[in-house]
Amino acid sequence: MKYILFIFTFLTFVNCGQSPLIDGSNLNTHKLDGFPLVIPGATSATFIFKCKADSSAAVAYGKGSIEGIMPSLTTSKDHIVVVNNLETQTNYFYSAFCGDLQSPPNPLLLTFQTLVSDQPQKTRGIWIVGGLGAGISPVAQVDLYDPVTGQWTPGITNVPTPRAYSNIVSHQNKIYIMGGLTKSGVTFTAVNTVNEYDPFNNVWKTMASMPDTHQGGIAISAGNDIYVISGTTSADMTTGTLTNTVYKFTPSLGTNGIWLKYVSNTAIFQRVDMPGCAIQDTIFYSGGRRSTDGLPFNTSDAYIPSGNTTTILAEANINQTKYGAAIACYRPNPKDAYPADPASILIAGGSTTADVFQPPTAITSSNSFDYSLATTSNFTAGGILPTALYYPSMEISYEQRRAFLFGGANLTNVPQDKVYSLDLGNPTTTPWRTETTTLPVARYGHKAVILNR
Repeated sequence: MKYILFIFTFLTFVNCGQSPLIDGSNLNTHKLDGFPLVIPGATSATFIFKCKADSSAAVAYGKGSIEGIMPSLTTSKDHIVVVNNLETQTNYFYSAFCGDLQSPPNPLLLTFQTLVSDQPQKTRGIWIVGGLGAGISPVAQVDLYDPVTGQWTPGITNVPTPRAYSNIVSHQNKIYIMGGLTKSGVTFTAVNTVNEYDPFNNVWKTMASMPDTHQGGIAISAGNDIYVISGTTSADMTTGTLTNTVYKFTPSLGTNGIWLKYVSNTAIFQRVDMPGCAIQDTIFYSGGRRSTDGLPFNTSDAYIPSGNTTTILAEANINQTKYGAAIACYRPNPKDAYPADPASILIAGGSTTADVFQPPTAITSSNSFDYSLATTSNFTAGGILPTALYYPSMEISYEQRRAFLFGGANLTNVPQDKVYSLDLGNPTTTPWRTETTTLPVARYGHKAVILNR
């Protein structure tokens, strides 16, 4: 896959010189003057190329082999050919040629890959949602970071009901914000509000409310469903109730989705602000603070929604007791630039001080970073963060092969705007890098999500 992507990049940006796949004699056979420029979309691709003389031309294309031919509409040296009705994020072979369309030469079988969407910055970008900003106030502004270009789209939209410590997840190319804390004056209140955001149509929709008010939990996407576990039902975690409860939300059912609330067959840690993410529809979680006294932990477990049970294995402990840490699950797939990278879990930052309030009235921020392969039960301490941070957020750029860490608080209720990143080619020995860009709005208690997983 890395080789194919290299060829694709080469063809996209170079329209002359030697190709790794063909030589000058092939150009003569195909009567091409240089190599084609390929501009892929989600369901189409545009081919721009020159012939050595005025002539007809065409592009042959297909997935496993050549399946169709699209002729140019002109007879000239310069040609633009558009192929439509392609599948998204799919590898295609193609061959551009000039001359007699009834007797095309043997195809060159060059390659390109269609995009996930025609708005690639949205699918590859990292969305920053929710959290607390200046004045300990919930942040409405949603910001989009494109790790490929290093550019922000600040204020791309606003959450209709601003809140912090919400259960936030991307699911089937939409973003869901469930529960959280709203603020009126100086008072925080837990809510059961659910908002759905469609990034490609820029549309917000109010969905069916959660069965209970809820904040500080873990939300993941699995199949057609969203699952929420842990957290608490009140702003004061000591009075909240949540005994091994699982919330299952199916947005596609009914007009505004349907919730199902039930009890797990095995115990789920009753903790708040416990970092969690999913690999192959299994939720891994660690740390967090106990709802009765705010005491932080370092123990871990995993919940399997399909079996409504935790795993029978002893999951690895992280190297520090803490809550409010950022977590990301690295889940390469065959269409990524580095498909052979192992699935893994990254946990960074957090607070190590017991506190029963939300937001906490005192924190001891952490600069620790833990890394574990998904297939092993062992967390390795990686490079420390440049700044100790409570409740930052983290996500993966699969194009850049880097983890990005956003915001957080170094001191109690003082949001940061720094962005750090880590090379996932060697995550336990390479240091974190401070990016030159910063968050458009400093925040903590927020979530970073991507749409392409």
